[in-house]
Amino acid sequence: MAGLEIDFTNGVVRAAPIAAGAGAEVASQVAGMSLSDWFYATIILYTIVQTFVLVFKTVMDEKRKSKGDQPHE
Repeated sequence: MAGLEIDFTNGVVRAAPIAAGAGAEVASQVAGMSLSDWFYATIILYTIVQTFVLVFKTVMDEKRKSKGDQPHE
């Protein structure tokens, strides 16, 4: 007999775009920005954050490489 299987993870993933759209609509009404302005602002913020993450990872990798090249005392 097959039991009822409920996958909460899928439900959250499916509801996330709807919740994000609804949240953006509410935020656009509260802050006075249009929905398209919010999406532009989010894309710009995402790009800036990803740039900083990439620079940070690159710097940390270079530091690790330079530490590995130094002779141990």
